[in-house]
Amino acid sequence: MSYWQGIRYLIWNDIRNARWKNVFVIVLVAYLTLFTYKELAAIVSDSTEDPYMFLIDYLILILFSVTGLTTTHLYGFGSKKDLLSERLAYWRSLPIKIEQIVWSRIAGVTIFSLLSIVVYYLFVGILMKLGRLNYELVPYMLHGLTVYAIIYVFNLIYLVVEMSCTYKQYTIYCWIIPFVKLLIVLCYTLIWKFFLLESLFYAIQRTPIIMAAASIILLAASCLLAFRIINDKVRTRNILN
Repeated sequence: MSYWQGIRYLIWNDIRNARWKNVFVIVLVAYLTLFTYKELAAIVSDSTEDPYMFLIDYLILILFSVTGLTTTHLYGFGSKKDLLSERLAYWRSLPIKIEQIVWSRIAGVTIFSLLSIVVYYLFVGILMKLGRLNYELVPYMLHGLTVYAIIYVFNLIYLVVEMSCTYKQYTIYCWIIPFVKLLIVLCYTLIWKFFLLESLFYAIQRTPIIMAAASIILLAASCLLAFRIINDKVRTRNILN
């Protein structure tokens, strides 16, 4: 088995294990579309709606931050045992390099987080067309790219914690981080009257090339940094803890 064949094997192994649960990503995106369509439409089009910018900022940061790990976690968590660590222990017993294990997890996060963003912006774009709202396609797509770059970083942070820490530590992180993000969004919304997704679209309209380049650089840099951190941690991690 070649280097990249090993990575593909691990990715497809996760997808097969999740089975029908893979569609949960689409369900999650549909849920987000239902509750944030008016807000995103107001940002990127000539809509006259009065949007709740706090709502879209928080929901996007919270829910899209985990879409890259959704399918693996739907079958990876057990009520009595750590199935994620058991899977990692099994992978480490295979004639597969640690780098291949790490790349497979990063690739899985990349694929599913990208899929969720593409489907979300596709859903909203279709609804705007049906609602006869005018919007420019290129800035709209660049907005999606920029949002993807931001939520991709959060997805990778979840992955780093999952692959580096014990099941108990990771569970604590998953419970605490939504409240931390809520506090952050509340602070910049109420204190500085700043709205993340709206400000990103204004920045894209002013400097589209710079924003696109910055997003691509952020994606590449966060991916490489996550690989380096996870690769080091997995080699020294005690699976029994």
